Amino acid sequence: MAPSLPTAALLLTIAAVTPAQGPYVFGDSLSYDGRLYAVIGAPGQPYVGGRYSDGPVYAEQLAAATGRTLYDFAIPGATTTDVLTTQVMPLLAGSPSGLPGNGLYVYWAGANDLFELLSAPAGNPQQVITNAMNETATALGSLISQGAQDIVVLNLPDLSLTPWVIGLND
Repeated sequence: MAPSLPTAALLLTIAAVTPAQGPYVFGDSLSYDGRLYAVIGAPGQPYVGGRYSDGPVYAEQLAAATGRTLYDFAIPGATTTDVLTTQVMPLLAGSPSGLPGNGLYVYWAGANDLFELLSAPAGNPQQVITNAMNETATALGSLISQGAQDIVVLNLPDLSLTPWVIGLND
């Protein structure tokens, strides 16, 4: 599947300035490359190749466009707390001498924090947002403190347009 024009432009821009290592990708299903599909057999149809999409996600397209190896730590359903504790911190623990300074690190998370709030509307929106921001800051600060220099932080899409939120009819 070919990337859309805006996606292709973004990939070409990043490819022009991408360091030699990575990309190292942290996030949720928006970044997930389907690597566990062969093991767990999920998700199935209508998703393609175990991804929660209709084809390769941006992380795979970025790696292909730059000719570099993708290190995808993303896990479907991950919140910002999950990204910090199950993706970023284990990588740092496994890299006692620090991270490659010439790596590209991509962080894209936060949607599932908000989806969890919608699932439990009695929660405090300000607290959920504050926690997500703090977890993101901790993850990024930890990467930087271990040598990461080039970090891309992607913004969330308009979650009101997702099928799940549309289905809430609220």
